[in-house]
Amino acid sequence: MGRPNKDAEYLGCLRDYFAQHRALPSYAELSKVLGFRAKNAAFKLAGRLMSANYLESGPGGRLVPGPRFFELPCIDARVPAGPGDPAEFSGGVELKEIDRLLESLGADEGLRLDGAQGLLTALVVGPQPVGPEHWLPVILGGEPLGAPSPRLQRLLDLLLRLKASIERGLDVNSYDPIFAEHESAGEERSIDAGGWCEGFSLGVDLNAEIWEQRMQEDRTLLDFLAPVIALGVDDGVFSELRDPDQPPLSERERDLVVAQMASILVDVRQYWQEHPPEASAPAGATLH
Repeated sequence: MGRPNKDAEYLGCLRDYFAQHRALPSYAELSKVLGFRAKNAAFKLAGRLMSANYLESGPGGRLVPGPRFFELPCIDARVPAGPGDPAEFSGGVELKEIDRLLESLGADEGLRLDGAQGLLTALVVGPQPVGPEHWLPVILGGEPLGAPSPRLQRLLDLLLRLKASIERGLDVNSYDPIFAEHESAGEERSIDAGGWCEGFSLGVDLNAEIWEQRMQEDRTLLDFLAPVIALGVDDGVFSELRDPDQPPLSERERDLVVAQMASILVDVRQYWQEHPPEASAPAGATLH
């Protein structure tokens, strides 16, 4: 029996390394990173991944991501852009349930799963807490919550679990953005970050005055958010922040933003932890 092909596992290790270091290991480092005893094995792996367009040779012969390096597996119409953590959140099963409940309970203007994750993410990395009595109506399209119901309570419970999962993930520099995917006959799948970015923008709006004042006063915060803003502008969000002299992101640049999303969000979260808003009270309390 032949030896099992572990190239997919090795590719996953390289993606994790890139997300952490924003660069791929050199040939000399590759054996150590992947646990190879012989350097020749690292060269052979690099050759296979280059042949499959996962890697390319960059300036100075250094390994760089190839066209397929950030290729995402298709799980459903909306999928996390990386592996989830089933120990913390029941992955696809609960995510699909959230999406179904949002579709049935929300208004036409309500958010779907990608947008809900974006909004909750903005709250997790933002300047101060916002209670669910403020953010849940926004997710549902501005509709008043009305009388409690088992389905509404189930949705709230799932969203709170998702929010807690986002918090735990960012604690260890891990985050999997959920983007919509589109696939047409004869065409490659395309990722639409518009829903996620719209949700993130609405989450920022829940503390709009604090965000706006701080971004005017401190360029650092705006610089941290610049990749997310650029991603949103390309998908019709943050249009008021569009720089007419800035060209749209290339596919490679969009992939890089996705790969670096965890680090971007950790930087924003840490910024607010180190520079909290002055004398500000929480925007909301828990839902009763």
